[in-house]
Amino acid sequence: MNFYRIILILLAKIRPHFGCMYKLIEAISIIDMIQSFAEVSKARDYVRPTFGLNTKIIKARHPVIDLFGQQKPIPNDIELCPDMNVILITGPNMSGKSTYLRQIALLQILAQIGKSIFFVSVIETNL
Repeated sequence: MNFYRIILILLAKIRPHFGCMYKLIEAISIIDMIQSFAEVSKARDYVRPTFGLNTKIIKARHPVIDLFGQQKPIPNDIELCPDMNVILITGPNMSGKSTYLRQIALLQILAQIGKSIFFVSVIETNL
């Protein structure tokens, strides 16, 4: 029997179980993601946010730069509320304005999926 025929026989036998296998793979991948989040959170002393009316995060750090940057990122404070819908960010070229905005977006997304995020303390958030 050649290799191709063995593969076809194997596929024919496991094909009825594909649905179950997909569910198992999905469950394993979610467990892996949660375990990875927990490991990074514990190693770097990250804090899980609480949810409320306003967002006030103290000494937040950009998630990617914090993990892979050559230098330690400078912590930033973030304060957002429904009454304040415009923020003016100024500074010279290459001073980190875009990085600050990306940091806020990434922290919001990570917090919404239940990830502990990169800051020292949080007052309350509305993520």
